[in-house]
Formats: sequence, structure tokens, C-alpha cells
Amino acid sequence: MDITGFDLIKYNRDRLPRYQVETAIISTPRGRMVRKRALYPEGRDHVLGMLGGARLLKERLHGANVPAGSMDGDDVVFEFIEGDFIEDVILRRASQYDKEGILDAMDKFRHYLGSMGSAPAGSAMRGVPADLLSHVPALDEMMPLANLDLTFDNVVIDHNGRYWMTDVEWVFDSPIPRSFIIYRGLYVLFLRHGARLEQFITFPECLSHAGIPQALWEPYRQACEGFIDMVLGKDRGHMVPPAYRRQTHKLASLSYLQDREEKLYAARLELEATKRALDEMLEGARRREALLQEQERRLGAQSDQLETLKRDIAERDGDLEGLRVELESERLRLKAVHAQLELERAHAFKLIDELESIHRACDEQRAEISAQGERIAQAIREIEGERALSRQLQEELRIAEQDLSIARTALADRESELLQALKERDENFVRLQDMTERFIGKQAELMTMSDWARSMQLRLEFLESIPAIGYTERMARSYKQAVDKLKSEGPGAMLKSVLLKVAPQQLQRILHRQEPSNMGDLKADAEGKDVLVVFPVIPWEFRWQRPQQLVSRFAANGYTVLFVNMTITPRGSRYINDLEALNEVRLGKLKEHIFELHLSSFNKINVYQDRIKGADLNNVAHGLLSVLRDLEPRSVTYLVQFPGWGQLANLARARVPGTLVFDCMDDHAGFSNNATEVVKRETKLMEKADLVVASSAKLQEKALTFNDNTILVRNGTDFEMFHDLRPNGKLDGMRRPIIGYHGAISEWFDPEVVFRCAQKHPEWNFVLIGSTLGCQVNGLKKLPNVHLLGEMPYRELPGYLHYFDVCIIPFKVCELTLATNPVKFYEYISSGKPTVSVRLPEMEQYADICYLYRTDEEFERGIIAALEERDDELKERRIQVAKDSSWDHRFQEVREKLEEMKGGEEPRLRLLRRRSDDEKDSSER
Repeated sequence: MDITGFDLIKYNRDRLPRYQVETAIISTPRGRMVRKRALYPEGRDHVLGMLGGARLLKERLHGANVPAGSMDGDDVVFEFIEGDFIEDVILRRASQYDKEGILDAMDKFRHYLGSMGSAPAGSAMRGVPADLLSHVPALDEMMPLANLDLTFDNVVIDHNGRYWMTDVEWVFDSPIPRSFIIYRGLYVLFLRHGARLEQFITFPECLSHAGIPQALWEPYRQACEGFIDMVLGKDRGHMVPPAYRRQTHKLASLSYLQDREEKLYAARLELEATKRALDEMLEGARRREALLQEQERRLGAQSDQLETLKRDIAERDGDLEGLRVELESERLRLKAVHAQLELERAHAFKLIDELESIHRACDEQRAEISAQGERIAQAIREIEGERALSRQLQEELRIAEQDLSIARTALADRESELLQALKERDENFVRLQDMTERFIGKQAELMTMSDWARSMQLRLEFLESIPAIGYTERMARSYKQAVDKLKSEGPGAMLKSVLLKVAPQQLQRILHRQEPSNMGDLKADAEGKDVLVVFPVIPWEFRWQRPQQLVSRFAANGYTVLFVNMTITPRGSRYINDLEALNEVRLGKLKEHIFELHLSSFNKINVYQDRIKGADLNNVAHGLLSVLRDLEPRSVTYLVQFPGWGQLANLARARVPGTLVFDCMDDHAGFSNNATEVVKRETKLMEKADLVVASSAKLQEKALTFNDNTILVRNGTDFEMFHDLRPNGKLDGMRRPIIGYHGAISEWFDPEVVFRCAQKHPEWNFVLIGSTLGCQVNGLKKLPNVHLLGEMPYRELPGYLHYFDVCIIPFKVCELTLATNPVKFYEYISSGKPTVSVRLPEMEQYADICYLYRTDEEFERGIIAALEERDDELKERRIQVAKDSSWDHRFQEVREKLEEMKGGEEPRLRLLRRRSDDEKDSSER
């Protein structure tokens, strides 16, 4: 062993030669160690036996902390434990005259001994403990193993409050009374420091406080002295050279007298302490006698109460008899009710007959639906003609790109024809939508009538699965958006919009300005840095919101981001190893430090609905792990934004260790298009994640039932972007006031409250910006003062927000919105705009800076109050709330939690549970 220095060396030369040991605290490249070395050859077995003693302590005593030991030649080396000896703690309390502190330290030592378990009842002592304690009259509770050096000067309390046995020299494979170990600890303490401690606490006081019966004091003292004789020898002859033994014997009488005088003085002090203890016991007896008299008085009062209770019971027996009579009458009434139920049963059979007639009506409805299917097919054939027209339009647009001036003239000529075609398409689309709504209505009626409705539901799903219908609807929406772009932004923007809908994936990547990349670029960017692997809930180019906001800030703060593309390519075969997968992985660069990872599966899968398992999991895991293993990051963090990725993320963490974070931003049970399996995966992901980040208080409460390590990080705003609003000129000609909304107009949007308010106030203009997919807005389209502008690029929203006099959040109150923290609220108030919102749990905290409503009347009054608002101080408060809720602040909350987790030790329970879950998942796969 390499020794760099000696901190302490101690020799036990007062012992018999076979027990003489050198104890040294040494410094080594591994840290400080304690070395034990025999001073004589016959002591080697004694030193080596310490390793066996340490092993026995770990095996027999519950929760015993013993330093790790090993052999180094003929020496034994133990780990050095940093901390305070209990003896040092007691002496510090003595220097502070803190008697209670001394007793508290002794109580903790006694509790420490009690926590290590007890020997079975009837266990007998063996060996040295049996010899030492053979004269003890009665034995109390026994410890499973005897460590005679378990004294205050051999127990260290480390910085975490754990107790360590630092001396394992005198360990014997035998039970031993726990009270003897406590007595020996106090005996050694007062033997070394009695003069210092007895100024304010005596040895008998400590024994009485420790609960050691006085009958055991003398036998235990004799056992302690017997152990000393065993170690040092009875005559101590080895301690004095032979040439001086006779002279020492001549002086023995004087030494004996001095020792006898000291013992008499100690006995006198002990007698005085005993007298004080007896006085205290007598005073305690008096107090107990007074307490007994008081208890006798209370017992008399309770006897009187008992008599009163007996009388009450007799009265209640009479009440029970009355209740029995009432119960019999109730039984008779129930018998009459049973007869009535029989009559109703007969009526139910009659209703069944009526249901049969309803079944026949269903057959008639089925025939009507078949006719409607024929009309739908006719509409599809008409739209196929429009599809041919669209191909002709694309060819004309390609020519227009080559020669813009000629294209403008050509587009002007074609505009009237296109508008006419679009008008016809809109009429067909409206007819198709009306027929679909009627079909769904009929389906709902049939669902309440008979089991035959299930077959009709399957037929509907079959019709919806026809590619031509879906393609036709997408083309119809593309045409409408193309015309809107043509009118508002010119032919260039229209061309790009159309190409984004119909072009291949490679061309879309170019239009999204995604740069090509390779593993070399990624490795250079990630070397020595923190890597964030993102399993997204939406594609990167989709509506810019919380997922992209937080990920962008990770990239701007030193992380290399791997963003997994949600479109997974099926290859039809399994990967054999990482190298094969790495050769097919495609990388793109979305922006600085953000790389998009394109993976392959076995079959075609939809992350939103399908479970990634089997051969699909094999392929995507090989692709992801091949990239991670090729990098040299400082750390890896897995950010899961959608539960469908949970199994892949958990497998990746098991193969490439890292921190698994689940960003729970929505209640997935509230989405109508989410499969039930997704909700189950969400629960499992919450349990397995190292950290759950919830976007609302309700989601946090839900997550805490599955994972204690959950934090609340609400949504935020790009404050600088939405604070300084400048007009874009698009709404200059619109009459004020303008009531505005931007965001998704989907199933959770309440079009009815907007319709009724707009119909009542034609002088107000309502501007709604966002995709209307999933929301019935036909009624809103009929009102001249409601303007549905469709989806707008995220960067253009502040230009429209400038015109809004009042901003609104007209959501339905449902499971989804009850867990929602609206992003648009923070964007509205970044410039101080007054906001009218439905009353949601997450909006209650902002009731003093916005207008909340439950009914149509409150919605209308909120808008009127917002229009009349002239409070500059209220506007500044809104701006300050938005500034404190910026995405930069939200990111810092997540980052600080991750740093805290890196700095602390993961709880053992969580680690074991995670390993168990990983092993279970592996067995399932």
C-alpha cells in the first residue's frame, strides 16, 4: 500500500504481548485509512481476527455500520470514518455545563444499541462473555452479538448522523446483556474523565438514568475489571522489567494505601449520590401517592357516571323495542313494494316489445343512410374533377415561378375561374359536411336503439378510412388557404403554402429551412456537453408553443438537442446491431444546436395511437442508441412530451444512463382523439420518470399521486415579441372595437358564446385567428361581424394583436380545459391587453387583472368593462405578471431543478424501484 503520510500512531504496550497492537492513521492516494499491526508474532492471529469480527457485526446486528476492512500482508486496514466520537460530544456538553445534553447523548447511544435487534429468548452466552458474567444474578434483554469495545470513545457519528463502530477488536460470537454494554460504556467514560464529569453528574446518576438495576452494578463492575485483567494480565508483570520488580514490591504498601484512600473518597461520593437519589425517589413516591388519591376520587366520579349510563341503556332498550316494531312495519311495506316491482316488470316486457318495433324503424333508417352514402359517392366524383383542375393549377404555378411577371397576368386571368371552381367546391364541401353530420346524428340515434349500431359505427369508420375522402377534404382546405394567401400575400406565398401541403417530405424540409447534417456535425456539437433527447408531442414546424419554446432555450443555454422526428419510416425488416441502424439514421439541423433525428421502424406506426413494441421498438431503439453511443456527452437528459414515447425513452435510459423528464402539459384523457392506451402509458411514465414537470396545478396534483418528484412549471410568453406590438396593416380598414382571439379553434373552443354575443352586438367585430379543425363554426361564418382568418404564422401574431381592443379566451369547461394553463393569456397581457376568459382553475389566481365569466351575460359584461377600462396602473400590473412569466423564467425553473437533482444523491428507494421496473419491462419485451 502506498503511504503518503502518518497522521497518528498509538501503541498498546500495557497489554499482554499477544494483545499488543500498533494503531496508525495513515494517508494514502485513496484517502485516510486506519492500519492495525501486531507488535509481537503471537499477536498476528488477534489482529487478523478483527476482519472476522467486522463481518460478524454486519451479519448479526441490524443496521450496524462497520468500516470496510481488508488485509495488507500481516496488517489489517480499515476505512477511516470522518465524524465526532460520542465521547467528544459528551465532553463538549460538560464544558458547557449542559447536563441535559449529556443525558440526551447517552439516551441516543442507548437507542442506537436497541435498534440493532435482540437475541432470541432463552439464548445462552458462550466463551469470554459467559466467563465474565457468570456471577451475574439475572440477565435482561440480550444483544445478538458481543462487542465489548462498543463504548463512547469507539462510536463515531458521521456528518449524515449515522453511527459507526470504529473498534472491532473484541468481538465474540455470543449474546450479551444490552445493559452490560451500556454499563461498560459509562464505566470507561468515568474511568477516563470522572474528575471532569462528577462536578455536576455522578456515575450512579447515569446508571439510574440508563435504567440499569442497582443489583447489577457490582457484578457488572467485577466483569469490567475481569476483562481488564484478561487483556492486561492480573499481575501486570509484563509491564515492569524483572530487574525492578522487587523494588516495586517494596513500595506496594504505600501505593496500596494511596489507592485505598482514593477508593474511600470515591465511595463517599457514591454514597452521597445514592442518598440524593433516595431522596428523589422518596419525593417521587409522595407524588405518586397524591396521584393515586386523585385517581381514587376520579374513580368514584366515574362510578356515578356508570350508573347514569346503565339507566340510559335501559331507556334505549325501550327505544329499540319501538324500533323493532317499526322494522316489522317496514318489512311489510317492502313486501308491498316487491309486488309493485312485479307489476313494473310486466311493464318492462311491454317496453321490450316496443323496442322490437324500434328495431324495424332502424332498418328503415339504414336504408336512408345507404342513400346518403350514394350521394356522398357522387360528391366524391365531383371533387375528383376538381382534383384534376388542381393539377392543372399546379402546372400553371410552376410556369409562374419561372416568369413572375407573366404568371401574375396568367393568375389574374385564372382568378375568376378559380374562384368559381372554389365556390362550387365550397358548396360541395358544405353538402358533404352536412351529410356527414346527419350521418353521425343517425348513428347516435341507432347507438341508443340496439346493438346493430355497433355494425353501423364500423361501417362509418370504413367510409372514413377511404383515402379519397380524406384526400378530397385536405385538397379542399388547401384550395381555400391558397385563395386567402393569394389575396393577402401574393402568388409567392400562395405557392409556398400549396407546396407545403402536397410536396414530398424532402421538399418540405427545404421549405422549412432545415439544413442537412451528418454525424460529424452532431459529434462536434455534443462533445463534452449536456445532450437533451426530445420525444415530442408535435412536429417542430407545427404551431409554435410550449414544446418548441422550452427546447429552444435548452439549446441556447449550452445543450445539444436531439429532436426525434414524429414520422417514423417503416423498413420491413429488423436491425441486427447498432452499426446497421447508424448507417440508415438521417439527421437534419433545425437551428443552432438542434438536430432532427429520423428513425426507422419495422411496420408503419402512429405514435399518437400505436404502442411501440416488438420489432418496431427494436428498430427505433437501435437507431437512437447508435447515435447516443457514438457521442461523448457530459450527461444525457431524456425529455418526453407525449406518453406514447414512454417505453422507448425508458429503454434508452436503461442502455445509456441519463435523467428521464416527463413534461406533462395536457390532460390526455381530455382529448377525443387520444387512445385509452395513451392514458395508461401516461400513468406508467409518471411512475418511472426521474422528474415530472406539470403545466397546471391540477396536473401537478394528478402527477404527485404517482411520483413525489413533481414540480409545477406553468406556461409562459415570449415577452419581448408580444410586448412591443406594431401593426401589420392587415386590419387597418376594420371598424373598431375589435374583439380578438388567436390559437386553436378546436373541440374545446365554445363557438356558441361568441355567436350569441356577436349577434347581439353587430357594432363589435370579432377576429378569430387559428385552425378550425374539430370545431363547428358554420354559425359563426354566417355573421358579417365575425372574421375567421385561419392559421397564421407565429411570428405574425403580434401584428394582429396590435389591433385587438379586447382579447378573449372562450373555452368550454371540460376535463381538458380544467387542467389547462392558457399560453395565450400570457401573450395577451405582455402588452397589457385586457382579457376576458372563462372561469378556469388556472385563471382564478389572475382574477384581479382580467375579467372572468361563467355565463353569456358575464361574458358580455366583461367585454364592456374591458372596453371602458382606463386604468394605466392595471395595465402595468399585467405587463409585470407577463414579464415574470416569460419562457426564459420558466426554463430556469426546470434547469434549476435538474441541477439540484444532479447535485444530490438519488433516493435509494427510487433507484431500486426504477431498476425493478426496467427489469420488468425487459422481461415483457
